[in-house]
Amino acid sequence: MPHLTGVEGLHLITFGGDDYAPLETGPRLVELAEDAGVRRVTVLSDFHEGGVQEALRASALAWTFLDPVEFMSNLLSHAEEIRSEGLMRVSRDQPSAMVHEADIASVAVSALTEDGHGGRSYPISGPEALTPAEQAERLSTAIGREVALVRLGPDETARRLRAEGHDEEYVAFALDLAANPRRSVGRSRTPSSVSPAGQAAPWPSGPPSTRRSSPRSAPESTDRA
Repeated sequence: MPHLTGVEGLHLITFGGDDYAPLETGPRLVELAEDAGVRRVTVLSDFHEGGVQEALRASALAWTFLDPVEFMSNLLSHAEEIRSEGLMRVSRDQPSAMVHEADIASVAVSALTEDGHGGRSYPISGPEALTPAEQAERLSTAIGREVALVRLGPDETARRLRAEGHDEEYVAFALDLAANPRRSVGRSRTPSSVSPAGQAAPWPSGPPSTRRSSPRSAPESTDRA
């Protein structure tokens, strides 16, 4: 495949598009990568493994799975209601250690350019787990006006998601995630070559789209052969 000629590292995302549909061509991409001489592959996926991961496990490629707790940019879904109403509507109370996408990329770069990460899965989190109330408090401080927190029950959450055009599968997934959130944060340990990005202040001091945190991987990176 000419597009992969000379490529040594490949980063795959297993979901995308307007409906976040799963990547259907993953196994074929893995086959093409092997044929082209690609050495390392990283995968940023959703919460479930699929054909991409299965194909990589069966291949000779050095694969690394990246498993972030929650994207920092998810906060942007509240931007309009904060601007227009001073409100932040949430459907959970549990803390989350959001991680900036640039920091996820730092882990990917390490895995794609260095040996020692093949056959491993890296759960990645930000430096601090905050509840929605704590997030609202810090956003209030950052923007200089109060951001009130409004908690939504499951029925109201489902109605809002349907009104936004989400299908029933996504609604069920979102409700389950609100009730059973991901692990919030682990002890700090990243791949040895990844330098913490958070040399400035914590995330609320800048816009969530640009504020970088110090990435953390879970205390144990999982070997999966």
